[in-house]
Amino acid sequence: MDPIYFFVIAVLIATGGISFISRKALHDVAQKPGNLQSIQTKLFIGVALVEVIPIVLVVFGFINLEQSTINPVTPLILVAIITVINGGHVFKTYLSLMGDADKQAKEKLRMLFMVCLPLLMAFPIIAGVATMTTTGS
Repeated sequence: MDPIYFFVIAVLIATGGISFISRKALHDVAQKPGNLQSIQTKLFIGVALVEVIPIVLVVFGFINLEQSTINPVTPLILVAIITVINGGHVFKTYLSLMGDADKQAKEKLRMLFMVCLPLLMAFPIIAGVATMTTTGS
C-alpha cells in the first residue's frame, strides 16, 4: 500500500470518531446547557482517545512518504469526500438542534460547534499538506 493511503485511513478514523463524539456532545448540550464544561471535558477526552491511531498512521505515513509512487489526486479526493460526509453529519446535527433550542442552549451549541469544527478539520489538513508534498510517479 502506498504511504499516502495511511493519511486517508487516518482521516477516515479521525473524522468518523470526532464526528460521532461531536454529535453526542451537541445532543448533550441541547438537553442540559448548564453542563457545558463537563460535556467539553468529555469531548476532549474522547477526541484524544480517537486520535491515537490516526496520529500513529500519520507518523508512519510521513516516515515512508518518499516511497510514494502514486498520483496524489485520488487520495485528495477521498480525503475531501470523507471530510464532507463526516463534517456534514455534524453540521446537520447542529442545525437540527438549533431549531428546537432556547436562547441559552443556542449560544452554548454555537460555542461547542465552533470548538468541534477545528477538531474535525485537523487531520484532513494534515493529509492534504502531506499529499501535496509528494510528486507521485
